[in-house]
Amino acid sequence: MSIQLQVFPQWFDGILNPPTLPAPEEVTSPCATNRTTANSSLTLGTYSTLAVNAINNRLAIGMTPLQWYGFYGPTSTIDSLATSPPIVTTTLQGGTGGAGSGVMQKLQGLIVGQTYEFKITGAFNFGSGLRMSVYENNTLVFASVATTNVTTITRDFTATSVNNTIIMVYNVNVDPNDVKAINCISVKRKPTTPTLKTSNGSVIVDLYEDEDIPLTFSADNFKNAAESVQSYSKAFNLPATKRNNKIFDNIFEITRYVSGTNFNPLRRTHATLKQDGIIIFEGFLRMLDISEKDGEISYNVNIYSEVTALADSLKDRTFSDLGFEELEHDYTWTNIRNSWNTGGAGITFTNSNTSGYRLSHRTLKYPFVDWNHQMPVDNGNYGTAGNPRLVNLEQAFRPWINIPYLISRIFQDSEFTYTSSVFDSNDWKHLYIDFNWGAEPTGAAPIRMDACNRKSSLNAHIIAQHPSWSTIRLSQVNGTSNDDLWNNSLYRFVSDVNNLAVDVSYRIQLMSTATINNWSATMRVCKFNQLGVVLEVFDEERPEISPGGSGTLIGTFSTVLQANEYIALEATTYNSNSKIKESDGTNSYLNVTYSNEASQVYTLLDSARADINQWQFLKGLMTMFNLVAIPDPDDPDNIIFETYEEIFQNISKGKTLSARNITKDWTDKIDESTIKSEILSDLSKNMVFRYAEDEDDAAFRIYKRDSAGFLYGSKEATEPDLNLLSGT
Repeated sequence: MSIQLQVFPQWFDGILNPPTLPAPEEVTSPCATNRTTANSSLTLGTYSTLAVNAINNRLAIGMTPLQWYGFYGPTSTIDSLATSPPIVTTTLQGGTGGAGSGVMQKLQGLIVGQTYEFKITGAFNFGSGLRMSVYENNTLVFASVATTNVTTITRDFTATSVNNTIIMVYNVNVDPNDVKAINCISVKRKPTTPTLKTSNGSVIVDLYEDEDIPLTFSADNFKNAAESVQSYSKAFNLPATKRNNKIFDNIFEITRYVSGTNFNPLRRTHATLKQDGIIIFEGFLRMLDISEKDGEISYNVNIYSEVTALADSLKDRTFSDLGFEELEHDYTWTNIRNSWNTGGAGITFTNSNTSGYRLSHRTLKYPFVDWNHQMPVDNGNYGTAGNPRLVNLEQAFRPWINIPYLISRIFQDSEFTYTSSVFDSNDWKHLYIDFNWGAEPTGAAPIRMDACNRKSSLNAHIIAQHPSWSTIRLSQVNGTSNDDLWNNSLYRFVSDVNNLAVDVSYRIQLMSTATINNWSATMRVCKFNQLGVVLEVFDEERPEISPGGSGTLIGTFSTVLQANEYIALEATTYNSNSKIKESDGTNSYLNVTYSNEASQVYTLLDSARADINQWQFLKGLMTMFNLVAIPDPDDPDNIIFETYEEIFQNISKGKTLSARNITKDWTDKIDESTIKSEILSDLSKNMVFRYAEDEDDAAFRIYKRDSAGFLYGSKEATEPDLNLLSGT
């Protein structure tokens, strides 16, 4: 029996586009830059020992990774390297008696077992040779001597350490003045990709010879596809062979660089399992973990038919994850009234329709609902005596959201789609769920988001004597200003909504008109309630102002204002001669940036419904309307929601649903070879059918109180002849 596990590139199933393989990374510093002399006074030996002596000498001193170091033998001289990339001019000289010179660099971040290209470009005219070497500490792991006069010399080596050292030594036995020009030295990783066996890029994974791959197949749970458990295999191991390591990009090596294969365990990997050439399972491969035992590495994986069921996809998501910013609007009588329209003017939304599902005349409605049961009876002062009166809009009008809109938004953020003649029916288009903000008597407020900037007029108004206070007269606009919340007769910034967040910058500038003596004054910036009582003092100062001088109070603060609370700048003086005045040379000012975004309609939509689980909401609709979820035979990621009637009764009607053969006839699936009929002995003699009692249901309460001995919708049944039965 032949078992084959075939893995496709991670872009095969349409999740990603085919990747463009990046150029191999250069692991040296750019060419041969930042070179220093290893030790100019030490005799490093002849050509054969020059490199290892240079490394030992440098290791004793310290070798910084990616730093070039130069060295030479006792009878040679060497020029310095240029210090700026990308092209350098390196001059290496030979020497008599087998001496020479060279450069070295300690690399970092190599992948052990990875092949690298050691490359040198320059102008060569060899009398002897150019030795290219790789060391692990001071142990030689690779060496090659180049003697051919070419402009580019390349050698491949396999990394034995993440910090191999590369060495290049030039030696001339005849003429110590023979100089060779080196333009650039580099080491680059050579790309490796698994051998592709098919035109679609799939590869055959190496398996352990005795590896079993047990499979668990789920029967077609045709009526509950949204929650069905998918087919899967138990976890099994793959050996870390050279082939598998290429396929999985040496993922166990945490110091590796990303290669062209770029296997990511968090992406879907299409896979098929074949037995004797026949596909017995098709789905996706998931890498669970990587184990190493006694030096042997293995990949722990499993395969499964689909990513997840819809219930798993939605189980941790709530309505707050949807975000209702696109439903933000001003809470006004005009928008409430326009929400009732089916054409013409609708709700004026503040933000754009980002989801594509928002409809002006359907998505959000404000029906009349008695929310807090506190409507007073009018006494004739506001309307007709004896009629109910709305004290505020919130008593009767709170937002309701269209259920098809919510369903569309839920699926928009999931990996599934849906088809449903139920969800798209005209009846469902008029189905809503309330998103009121709970027990609070007030809720949404008109949107307030702007800036009010005011300054004094330099008219030198007199400051009142203590204990009276003068409000600084900020009678002029200071640049650009929205003065809707500014009272220009009392010179104060007044909030008309609750929870108005403000950021304030201010300055009070006073002057003294006295010719002798210092005069005291107090300046402050405060928050007041509707009655003028100070709620908070943000800044206060009592300067002594010299004759002809001035005093200043300046700063910033942030606060939150409730309805009818205000901010004002004030000052008082402690003399009776009217010497302290507002400055006539420098403006006082109050600049306020304000916003009540935190209490707007779209956030209040979340206040009471934010924690509703998306799956529980969808499951509740399925239960309430007796819906079944069945898989789409043409698309495994599409779920079809229909009623039992559509699925089962269509069989007898001789038709199929939506031109798809998804109606179910199980007649031929019954095994008639053995039939066992059991007696239903756990029945009760007396049966009472009734709805669950809900005391919050007004109609139920009234009927229960006034009914003639039985509950609305109840039915009692007794079987007196079945004397083996008992109980109710």
